[in-house]
Amino acid sequence: MEKQNNERQLDLQPKQQQSLTQINLTERMLARYPLISQRKVVIHSALEAVTTQDLAISAIDARTEEGLSLKWIKAQLIDVFNFCGAFGVVSDAQVIMIARQIRTRYYHLTPTELTYFFEQFVSGAYGVLYVGKTINPQIVLQALRMCENTLINQRAELQEKQEEEKQKEEERLVREGKTGINAWAMYCKKRNKGNASKPMQDFIVEMRRRKFNIK
Repeated sequence: MEKQNNERQLDLQPKQQQSLTQINLTERMLARYPLISQRKVVIHSALEAVTTQDLAISAIDARTEEGLSLKWIKAQLIDVFNFCGAFGVVSDAQVIMIARQIRTRYYHLTPTELTYFFEQFVSGAYGVLYVGKTINPQIVLQALRMCENTLINQRAELQEKQEEEKQKEEERLVREGKTGINAWAMYCKKRNKGNASKPMQDFIVEMRRRKFNIK
């Protein structure tokens, strides 16, 4: 009998360890991305949300465990429903289905971007949650779709701005003779090579040295 009990304890240890690992991961996730009711500072804008260096929720699951982001989303939803005074009329099935929809359809969003959405939602930016004396889960999902459009547009604007700045920097380097045909002309003039097309290889080596500060 004692042997059997020992064997059962050994069988339970891996399961208990796995359970503890899952709890630790969830706690770490909530510590880094707290419930909106526990956040000390709100995310003020879509720009702040998209520029925060985060992994997408799908990437988080890939690096940790499948379902971690789903647990985090469910916790956030419960927090939102509590804030809206709706938790008493929301079923467990509704919470699970909404969380699954968010995880499946918006896998490319980051926890910070989703937090921005939840904060915007509770502020009333997307209307009210109730329909009569109950809630319609589609309101949450429709609101998230609208927020996603805002986030995507913000990402596009940011990328366009970065590309413009990169283009300006490249044009500056060309004007100053640090790259492009002007740099080649200055290189030839400095070494009395006229308009020679050779040695281009020397020029390339020189540019690489400048780039990596090689003397």
